[in-house]
Amino acid sequence: MTKKTNTLLFVCAATLFNVATFFLVFFVLMFIFFLFSFKLLADEGLSMLATPLLIIIFIAAAVLSFFIYRATLNFFLQKIDLDKHFIPIFEKKERPPAPSKKKRPAHTTNTAG
Repeated sequence: MTKKTNTLLFVCAATLFNVATFFLVFFVLMFIFFLFSFKLLADEGLSMLATPLLIIIFIAAAVLSFFIYRATLNFFLQKIDLDKHFIPIFEKKERPPAPSKKKRPAHTTNTAG
């Protein structure tokens, strides 16, 4: 396989892993929430906490899945030589030097009449 194919497959696999990790963490947190929510939602006054807790669970799942993804990616990057197997996604292109801005002489008006 070529470096380009390896890079494409790596990006697709990493994206699928990230999404799968998010859903796994989300469902685990939802399961834990539902285990404890029966006691919480039994009280009429505490039932209004369900929506904010679900929002917190969603955000926590996103944050936890990000950290799991980063740790897994760092482990993978330590084991694999990137230059040997992948092409850079964002290549540095050499730009021509920017044109220098010439200072124009200050415009003076002749006040002597």
